Amino acid sequence: NRISVQVTIDRTVLDELDDDDRTGVLTALAEGLARSSKPKTVEDLEADLARAQSVARVGSWVSIDDGAMRGSAEACRIFGLPEDLDLHGPDDLDAHIHPDDRALRRQVRERVFEDLQPFRYEQRILRPEGEERTTVVSGEPMFDDDGTVVGLRGTVQDITEQRAAQAE
Repeated sequence: NRISVQVTIDRTVLDELDDDDRTGVLTALAEGLARSSKPKTVEDLEADLARAQSVARVGSWVSIDDGAMRGSAEACRIFGLPEDLDLHGPDDLDAHIHPDDRALRRQVRERVFEDLQPFRYEQRILRPEGEERTTVVSGEPMFDDDGTVVGLRGTVQDITEQRAAQAE
């Protein structure tokens, strides 16, 4: 009575982590998967994923074709937003993006619907209390059975401390 779980971690996400954080993410995943001999429930797997995201400070998100967006609890924490917040369109998200980086975000979004390729870029965000943070956004298009793009999914990682350390 075993289930098989495949976990894929984008190498570029791990490369952004320092050794302690990288070890923490991999340990959290391994512990979560090995914690119990009973089959994992969806809730167990979601809890393991949430723990790994929190350790790595990497959130996940999905955006459907009309621009409505839903983020994981960690993605919401990175932005300083309530964990159950749904953004209803690009303008809702733009309110949390540094004004100088909004055009880049829009260009990447437009290009992915034309090129149908994964993407990665850095952007600054503004948390509700006014704090500026630097994030890396990675994503890819989602397709329906006919090959039509129906949305985007990806990750957001807070790299503020890494950029500050590099600047020193």
